[in-house]
Amino acid sequence: MRHGRPYRGIGVNYYDAFIRCLRNPGDDSYRGGFEELGARGIPFARFNAGAFLADDVRLYLTDRDSYLRRLDGVVAAAEKAHVGLIASLFWNISAVSDAVNEPRVRWADEGSATRQLMRKYTQDIVSRYVNSPAVWGWEFSNELSLPLDRSPGSVPPERALSYDVFQNAALDFAGTVRKIDPRRILLTGNSLPRPNAYHGSVVGRGGPDTEEQFARILLRDNPGPFSPICIHASPASVGSYFADRQVSFQELL
Repeated sequence: MRHGRPYRGIGVNYYDAFIRCLRNPGDDSYRGGFEELGARGIPFARFNAGAFLADDVRLYLTDRDSYLRRLDGVVAAAEKAHVGLIASLFWNISAVSDAVNEPRVRWADEGSATRQLMRKYTQDIVSRYVNSPAVWGWEFSNELSLPLDRSPGSVPPERALSYDVFQNAALDFAGTVRKIDPRRILLTGNSLPRPNAYHGSVVGRGGPDTEEQFARILLRDNPGPFSPICIHASPASVGSYFADRQVSFQELL
């Protein structure tokens, strides 16, 4: 829904609109980028509205005003070009935990420095742009569901992500956003579940998932209050779905 009516829009990924000026304050090429998108009638862009590396986070911690001014420029450019924004706040969650010298699994600990920083950053960003007409929605991370689908022991323990870690952190993020902005769409940023996600994360061994097992993982990975369901899908991988029947890309969607 948009402005009270059913809406379907096709936008673009503009991953580094903010990252490029975060790392190089003299780079305002995003202005021309949004002008081009607006001129071509592209309605919205999804971008990394946070860090990718720990050094990116440290600028926020040491010079918050400068950090936010750079993000102000990106949002203002989108407003001017009449291009909507899907702001993904924690594209790479490791950047936050690394910046406070904690292992990634501390995302599961509500009292950790990692989670405290997550809440502080979310509050700062959402409250700053809650009235911007450019912001269409908030996103937690990028494809964080994919590591959840791997069998136990496939990654080092300090890098491992269980579903409980994801759900605990994601719902904390969602609750923090909803205290400030009750109406915009809220996305997990998750990918399409892997074709063996159920077997890898629930059964604990390999094997292709049935359509029903796929559906269970899809709903698991997009818990309320996240809405709508978020997927990233590619025609190249459709041949792996499902164990009980093969589907076309259109059928998969």
